Amino acid sequence: MKDLCLQYNYFIAKKEFNIKKDYFEKGISYERQMNYDFAIHMYKKVLSIDKFHLEAKERLYHIYRNTNKTNKVNEVISELLKYNNSEYIGYHYKFNSLMEEGKFEEAEALLLKISNIFRNMESLKLDYITYLVSIEKYKEAKKIINSIEKSNCYYGIFNIRKVLILLAMGKKEEAISLLFSREIYDKENIIVNEMISLVANRDINVKSTIKHINRLEEKIEMSV
Repeated sequence: MKDLCLQYNYFIAKKEFNIKKDYFEKGISYERQMNYDFAIHMYKKVLSIDKFHLEAKERLYHIYRNTNKTNKVNEVISELLKYNNSEYIGYHYKFNSLMEEGKFEEAEALLLKISNIFRNMESLKLDYITYLVSIEKYKEAKKIINSIEKSNCYYGIFNIRKVLILLAMGKKEEAISLLFSREIYDKENIIVNEMISLVANRDINVKSTIKHINRLEEKIEMSV
């Protein structure tokens, strides 16, 4: 009888997994077609089966953010912090929201609150650099970047921030040299090409540019 119960539970779990997978893949398909209402409907169907489904929430956040539905963005963030609080992504989204509202003290407080949990996570360090640049504490931000090992796969991403900091500190030649260095330069890299264009064509506002780069990286990461 016990074996029969286990088999039944396995069957139910497998069926739910396949249904979730089907809904999620349909959501991706609709999103590629820019049919966002249908995509949202599919992702919500996934969450009606599994409220912990992280990827469906990420997709909803991405759609709502790109369509400027701030209230819906905040709803997704709340769901992430409630059901997926062992993952950094919800805190990252909350940090972005606070920064965009100009609530720098609250943004810093959030990062400090979770620093013991996610201490060694590169995403937390990148967010803290964004905060430091926003309040013009360039030397502190640069110190964090300089602590990143060359072997770290995020090394180039951190050094893109270093380019911005050098520009803010009036060290344009050093910034350009770093941008074209072996560690960063890649003609296929969208972020690098964007930076080259920004540096070449006009004087840049470092605070707004780091927001722009963060948003561009997010779009690339979440592209379908």
